[in-house]
Amino acid sequence: MADDHLADPAEPTPEAGESAGLPVVDTKAQPCRHLRSNGMYLYSDGTADDPDRQQYSSSACWCIKTMTGFGPDDDIVGWLDCRDPARSCYMPLY
Repeated sequence: MADDHLADPAEPTPEAGESAGLPVVDTKAQPCRHLRSNGMYLYSDGTADDPDRQQYSSSACWCIKTMTGFGPDDDIVGWLDCRDPARSCYMPLY
């Protein structure tokens, strides 16, 4: 009875973001052209644009329009956050 609050492992669980009503960002989308990271200057092996590396990178990100960790839309700057075409400041890389 003490474990009534735990979910039944046999029941399917919602995808990340679905249960909280958060938008799901397409990680294959192009990053915003205004996104910068110190990782862009550190990785000289051509893998700086690798989404797997970016997602788990501890590199600091900033927007070159604001030069801070927040974009012109006052939302946070990050590898996944700046791939969302719904953001008012988003401009695809290509």
